[in-house]
Amino acid sequence: MTNVFYLPKDFMLDLNGFYMSPTIEGNVKMRMDPQVNASVHKEFFNRCLSVKLSVNNIFDTGMIRLKTKEEDFHRNIRVQYKYREIGLTVRYNFKAGKNVQVKNVQTGASEEKERMQ
Repeated sequence: MTNVFYLPKDFMLDLNGFYMSPTIEGNVKMRMDPQVNASVHKEFFNRCLSVKLSVNNIFDTGMIRLKTKEEDFHRNIRVQYKYREIGLTVRYNFKAGKNVQVKNVQTGASEEKERMQ
């Protein structure tokens, strides 16, 4: 699930979450913790510069639990697969707002058709 909220002064808040229900495959049951990520985004200088501050796995819930059951054997495994991440992204577009000129490319296809006839 992803939601974008537009805040005052042209800030954007992006919240996304991930959830997977427990699954059973054969004799293995797997459960993953849900995860919530957030970022704040702002553009400057007529959309040429963009700055984004993000936090992934806000609640530090990155655990996978696996259970295996056999007649004479039981196994429980816990794997910590994620960790909290904080990131800063700065992006500058040097050509934002500038016109793009397209050159016409001429091919010899018409001349080839005439030659083949």
